[in-house]
Amino acid sequence: MRILENCALLIRKIMICSMSVRDTFADMGAAGLRPTGIERNIAKEMVKCKNAGTWRKKIE
Repeated sequence: MRILENCALLIRKIMICSMSVRDTFADMGAAGLRPTGIERNIAKEMVKCKNAGTWRKKIE
């Protein structure tokens, strides 16, 4: 359950706040959360999609 909550937090921050993945992970670290491998993989996909301009389509 913690992984799903952290993934949701990560996606929300990147999508809504337009934060970078690095800033988002820094915020998670400040809150005492350590990103798991799954969260890192999601972040990599988000960055690929965001750079390609298709990230909103893939999320929906």
